[in-house]
Amino acid sequence: MTGRCHIYQARNGLIYFALGGAYTVLTEKQVNELHICVYELEDFDYDLFKTAYQYVGQSDEKGKENYTYNTAVCRCAQRGTRGNEQVSA
Repeated sequence: MTGRCHIYQARNGLIYFALGGAYTVLTEKQVNELHICVYELEDFDYDLFKTAYQYVGQSDEKGKENYTYNTAVCRCAQRGTRGNEQVSA
């Protein structure tokens, strides 16, 4: 399957992955493992993000400190991509 996905921050602060008519919420760990540069998302709000994932990530024993969002290390900035990515599965 090949399609165009959309990665965005919803008003609740969570990061969503949408493909076609389907969507799913990404965990904080998934955001990091997929190297999504949250700062490159359109209208990204870090405070909203922190608040949303504070509650979602409370069960993560490693703690939120293991996940760092730093503009300098955003891979999407290096690739020149933004919220829309071309994906193949």
